[in-house]
Amino acid sequence: MNSMAAPIKWCHICQTPGNVQQLEELEKLLPSGYTHLLCVKEDEFRAHLKVQLSTKEEVEKWLEEFQNSSTLTWRNARTYPASGRYNVYRVDLRCQHKTYASGKYSRNTNCPATLFLVLKRSMENRRSRSSDRHMAEGYLLYVNLRNEHNHRLACADALRKRDVSAVTVERLTELFEKGHSPSSALDTIKYDLHEEEG
Repeated sequence: MNSMAAPIKWCHICQTPGNVQQLEELEKLLPSGYTHLLCVKEDEFRAHLKVQLSTKEEVEKWLEEFQNSSTLTWRNARTYPASGRYNVYRVDLRCQHKTYASGKYSRNTNCPATLFLVLKRSMENRRSRSSDRHMAEGYLLYVNLRNEHNHRLACADALRKRDVSAVTVERLTELFEKGHSPSSALDTIKYDLHEEEG
């Protein structure tokens, strides 16, 4: 990971033709501090990216930062065993608005948005037969983003259904340890937010 990296650029390996506007659209979603290569931009909602990451922990951190920067929440749709010969880590993710809840009130809109992450195994210690030059340059994370949501993304209703932040969970835990009830802890957090935000 390069902390001063340009957020996104067209892939020099694939030599994909594109314009600056397409890069700027994706740049709004992606976390800063990573080297992203845009290999394919099929339309305004689909993209194939490569990222310079090499461990599962780095990928999980990238995903967390991606969810924060894009204000989107992704859930596991499918996981794969870690015993793959070619892949270190692979996970298929779906938008949080495609749920399988049985409750009366659900956020399910059957959203078609998906995100596939595949971390390729590094071939540092032996010669690889792969002709993929992305791997030779350290771009081991393959990101396939289908950002086609069938619901609004930045409205109050969508933001209200996001997960509680880690900071809030930590604050709630502290309040519960001090003897607060759930309602008094919520009131305290609301009061603190009101003081901070004005």
